[in-house]
Amino acid sequence: MITNYMLYLYTLPKEEQIEQIFIILSFIFVSALVCMFLDYLKSRFSKKHKTS
Repeated sequence: MITNYMLYLYTLPKEEQIEQIFIILSFIFVSALVCMFLDYLKSRFSKKHKTS
């Protein structure tokens, strides 16, 4: 699946390639932020339950 997408990306014009790469990087960045926030919430609430 990744190789198919890489071939698709290779066949796009340069402007659309840049746009697609920007979309992928944005998705990865937002996903990382969400994961860090959820990990923060998990650690915050798990500490409260352990100390009570």
